[in-house]
Amino acid sequence: VQGIASALCDVFANGWKIKFDDLRDVTESSFPFMKATLLKPSMRNPGETLNEAKARARKGLLVGVEQHLKEESVQEFIAKIEGYRNKSSILQLIDNPLDLSKELEKCQNDTTKINKIIDPYIQFVEADTKDKFTGIKLKDLWRYCRLTWSMEYNSSPAREVRMLIRNKARVGHPIMGIAMLTNPVSNLTGRDEHMATTYESFLNFVQEKSISLTKLIAMMKETFKEEEGLISKKDFNKTKSGSRITPSYAEMAAQAKASREQALENDDVASADYFLFHSKRAQKLSELETALKDLKLLENQTRQEKLSIDDVDQNNNFKLLVKRFLTSKRREVISQDVMDVSVCGAIFPYNSLLAGKLVAYLMASEEVRKYVNKKYEAAENVIRSKTAGKQIRKPTNLKGLTTTSLYGVGSSQYNRLKLLKENSGITNALEWKELKSTEGYGTYHFSKRTKKIISDLEIKKKKFKNVNQKHGEGASPRMRELKANLKLIGFTEDVIKHEQKRRTYFVDLTKDIKESIFLKNKRSKKLNKASEIGKAWMKRHLQQRICNKEILSSLKKEKIENFLLSYKFK
Repeated sequence: VQGIASALCDVFANGWKIKFDDLRDVTESSFPFMKATLLKPSMRNPGETLNEAKARARKGLLVGVEQHLKEESVQEFIAKIEGYRNKSSILQLIDNPLDLSKELEKCQNDTTKINKIIDPYIQFVEADTKDKFTGIKLKDLWRYCRLTWSMEYNSSPAREVRMLIRNKARVGHPIMGIAMLTNPVSNLTGRDEHMATTYESFLNFVQEKSISLTKLIAMMKETFKEEEGLISKKDFNKTKSGSRITPSYAEMAAQAKASREQALENDDVASADYFLFHSKRAQKLSELETALKDLKLLENQTRQEKLSIDDVDQNNNFKLLVKRFLTSKRREVISQDVMDVSVCGAIFPYNSLLAGKLVAYLMASEEVRKYVNKKYEAAENVIRSKTAGKQIRKPTNLKGLTTTSLYGVGSSQYNRLKLLKENSGITNALEWKELKSTEGYGTYHFSKRTKKIISDLEIKKKKFKNVNQKHGEGASPRMRELKANLKLIGFTEDVIKHEQKRRTYFVDLTKDIKESIFLKNKRSKKLNKASEIGKAWMKRHLQQRICNKEILSSLKKEKIENFLLSYKFK
C-alpha cells in the first residue's frame, strides 16, 4: 500500500489524473481489487502557452529534486560548500550580477572589448583536484551547481567526464556553466537512424554508397568473426554427439541465468556476477553461431544465383542477419566512440547571457575530444571484457555527441545551434543537428522514495534483487527495474511511458559518422579550439544580448542569494 500511495503521489505531482472504473458494484470486500486508469498529461494542454506548459513540466521535475535536497547528508553538503563552517564558499566563484552588468554595459558601443570581461575556458573535473581560489574540490563545486537544477541527478556505473566552464577574465574565475559526458543510452531512434544503425536507414546508406550484396556479406562476416574471436570459450564444456554439440550455447545460457538467480537469493555476489557474464557469453556465442551459419547459406546462394540486395531486402532471414550486424556495430560505437551530453547548461548569473549555448558549443571542441580520447586510450571496457571472458582494451576515438532537450515543448538551448563562418567568423563549422524526438519513455516521474519502497518490496518477495546497478546488467537498468517493481504493486508497464517527448540532437565530430562506422573511414575532422568557440559565441550570441538594455537591466536586479540552495529551498 505504501508503494502504491507513493507512486500515485509522484504521478499526480506530474499532472497525471486517475479515472476509476464503475463504482456502483464496489463493496468493502472488493475494494482492494478495484481497477483504475491513469490518464497522462498532454505535453501542452488546450489554451496553455508554451511557457505555462514548460512551467508545469518543471514543477513535476522539482518533486524529486526537493525530496533529495531534504536528505540529511545533502543538507550537510550544502552547508559545507556554502561556507557556513569554514572561510571558503562557493559564493566566491559566483559572479556578482550587478557588477557584471555594469561592466558589460561599457561594451554596448564597442563590442570588441567583451573579451576583456568574458574569457571562457574548460576545466576538467578530476577526482581530488581543488579549486585554486577556494580550496574546494572541483567535484564538490560541480555537484553543488548540478543540485541547483530542476532535474534530479543520478550517477551511473559508466564513463563520466565532468567539466566546469570558467571565466578567466573575472576575479576568481567565476563558474559560467557545467557539463558532463557519459555513456549514451543503448537505443535512441533519432541518433540510430542518423548513424544508419537501423534497418531502413542502413539500406539507404548501402544504396547511397553502392555497396553490393557480396560486399555487405563480407562486412557482416568480418564483424561476426571478430566478435566471436573476442569471446573466451574456456569455461564451456562441450561434448559432441553426432553433428550436434551438447549442451548448446543457448542451453548453457539458460542454465547460467538460473544459477545467477539462485546465487542472488543466497546473497552470493561473486557467483551471481560470474553467472551473469557466463550467461551473456553463452547467449552471444549462440547468436553468432546461428548468424554465421545463415550467412554462409546466403553467401552460397548469392554466388550461385547472382543475387543483389534488391532481391533479398524483404526476406525475413536477411533482415535478421542485417539487424544482428547493426546491433553489433551500434553497441561498438556507442560503447567507445559516442558519448551523451547528459548535463549541459549555464550557472547563475550567466544563464541570462545564453551561456548554456556556449557550454553546448564547447562540448564539440578539440580540447574535449583530446581529453576524452586520452582518458580512455588504455582503459579496459569492463562490460565487454567480462562478457568476453578476457580483458578487452580498445581506445576511444570520440566521433559524435548526443543530447536531448530537458522539455519537449518551447524553445531549447540547442535550437538552431550552429556556428558558421558567415555568422560567427568560426574556422570550422559546428552544428548541433535536431533529429527525431524521443518516444517519451523514462523514470524521471517517479521519485527516489518510490523506487526505494518498491525495490525493498522486490527483495521481500523474490528474496533477491535482480538489478543491482552493476556493469553488465543490461541496457536501461533503472527503467527495467522500476517497470518490474511497479508491476509487483499492480501498475501496468504503460506507466513508464510518460509521453513527454524530448528533442534529440547530435553533433558529428567526423567527416561522416556513417562512413566512419561502416567503411572504416579514418579521416579526422579538424575541430575548433575552446578559445575560438568562445569568440564565435560572443559574436553570434553575446553581442546582441548585451546590446539589449532590458536584459542588462534585468541582470542588475538579480540577487546572488537566488543561486544559493539554502535560500532557494528553505
